[in-house]
Amino acid sequence: EEVLAYSNRVYINVSGISAIGENGTVTISGFDADIDGHYENLDGPVDGWKDIIQVVHPDTRNVVGLKTDGTVVSMGESPEIYDVSEWSDIVQIANSHGSAYGLKSDGTVVACGESNEAGELNVEEWTGVVSLYNCSYTRAMYALTESGKMITTSQKRGSVVETWKNVIDFSFSRGYALGLKEDETVYSL
Repeated sequence: EEVLAYSNRVYINVSGISAIGENGTVTISGFDADIDGHYENLDGPVDGWKDIIQVVHPDTRNVVGLKTDGTVVSMGESPEIYDVSEWSDIVQIANSHGSAYGLKSDGTVVACGESNEAGELNVEEWTGVVSLYNCSYTRAMYALTESGKMITTSQKRGSVVETWKNVIDFSFSRGYALGLKEDETVYSL
């Protein structure tokens, strides 16, 4: 029971670890390399952050946090890329490699990020979304809709994943995708 209370308080990524304290403060731990390969220690609390309920790392130099009031904050090297200052009414945040996403309470999604070369930020027409899924190793975002269908920005896997029906949960890692169906069988890609 104690473990469940903290299951969404720690975020682990290749760039490090973020932990949310009981008062909503955030501490990060990890290392990052600059362009010349020099490493910087990122250990310590994030100044000024409080009331945080979720954190993601869209890349190795930036952190995005969801606050209890539905607003979102970001910090790091590229504040102009991860400008979330206008985001509100957010109930979940997620990331893909180089992008951050926010699920709004009305089931729509907002996004920001490094580029939109492959359409990874094209979520403005998404509706009925109930959950977003982190995909740190790809530039794509996956989402589950209230009708049990999957939607994605992935041009490579979208034609397959978007045919899945009656999905209740989803997981993606390093090129593998699994969709758990209502009948407890699994889609696999």
